[in-house]
Amino acid sequence: MSKITKTYRIHGLVQGVGFRPFVAEQAGFYGVGGYVKNAGGEVLLTVTGNEEAVDVLFHRLLKLDGTDPALPGAAVTGIEEVDDAAVSGEEEADDDDFPETELPGGAFRIVASTDDEDALRILPPDIGTCKRCESELFDRMNRRYRHPFISCVSCGPRFTIMDSVPYDRVHTAMQPFRLCTDCRTEYDAPGDVRHYAQTVCCKSCGPVLKAVSYRNIDGRIVERQKSASEVAVRDAIEVLKKGGVIAVKNVGGYHFCCMADDGAAVERLRKAKNREEKPFAVMFSDVAAIEAVAEIGLEEERLLTSPIRPIVLLAAKEDAKGIAPEVGGDSRRIGAMLPADPIQMLLAKEAKPLVMTSGNLGGEPILTDDKDVLALAKEGACDLVLYHDRTIVQGLDDSIYQVVKTP
Repeated sequence: MSKITKTYRIHGLVQGVGFRPFVAEQAGFYGVGGYVKNAGGEVLLTVTGNEEAVDVLFHRLLKLDGTDPALPGAAVTGIEEVDDAAVSGEEEADDDDFPETELPGGAFRIVASTDDEDALRILPPDIGTCKRCESELFDRMNRRYRHPFISCVSCGPRFTIMDSVPYDRVHTAMQPFRLCTDCRTEYDAPGDVRHYAQTVCCKSCGPVLKAVSYRNIDGRIVERQKSASEVAVRDAIEVLKKGGVIAVKNVGGYHFCCMADDGAAVERLRKAKNREEKPFAVMFSDVAAIEAVAEIGLEEERLLTSPIRPIVLLAAKEDAKGIAPEVGGDSRRIGAMLPADPIQMLLAKEAKPLVMTSGNLGGEPILTDDKDVLALAKEGACDLVLYHDRTIVQGLDDSIYQVVKTP
């Protein structure tokens, strides 16, 4: 059977979700050559192979609707065949840390991205830490054991660290962190969960988690303690367990945090935020912990465990224990959430449940700048700041859902 060559422009949520590595693997499976690349907010794909194989690959990609278990984050809304001469070809990589990636045999390649001013830009959303990365996070034998920035091609920050499209490391807040040899090997390895994962890093080459606190000595604010990496996590947990309030730099902004069973700490936080009545969100370690204090149905559980990790409003049980009355304010509902990123998972593992409320004051936007939060800590708004040196490019607050049951 004679070979054909076709070029497609693929529309939808196809960046930041592992789409290019998936296409490369499928092309290898079907024996199709060519290349794939990001172009603006879309993907361009050129394939060469027998007509039947090209057609099978085309229809396989069309099935990606956001629920496909093979690539749950990708949602293809359309595939348009275009004239190959009308699109730019295989570009040389413009960043020597991330040159084009070639599969064994050279049949199909992931090549350097290009911009396309005419392409529709759908920015990829942040994706909650996947089960595989969570398992590695708590695996003592894994080299990313307790690594606060673990992610793979299927999870991690996207929108909040991007400063432009297409979605490539050079356009994100990960650009300053040069890959170590081990991470580079994973990035280059077809079939690896971190193949072409733009947020790939480890303790040797990624951002550094830090903790700092201050004290007032005769009107003079001085640094009380400062720590990094694993010690920073331990310091934060110690402050929480002693009834303190901390500020935590998460993926899309800062949160204020305290133990949910400590009424005095919750009341202090309520006064600091000038939030007299509204309930605070509570982060639980798992669904079972939520079920102990609130009514939860199948739809609520689906939302809580989904990649977006929203806050879900639930009816509190009458005999709920471990949640101070001050958490709910004047409401009988609990705004429940599960850990969405590795830092939250590390905290929730040892200090639970936790009030996790947006790091803002008096209805202002969520705080993303380290200097602003450190200034608040010096004023006594919190007892410790747990932060890191990766920039939050786009601030993003938590989504809130409530399931409405109809008769």
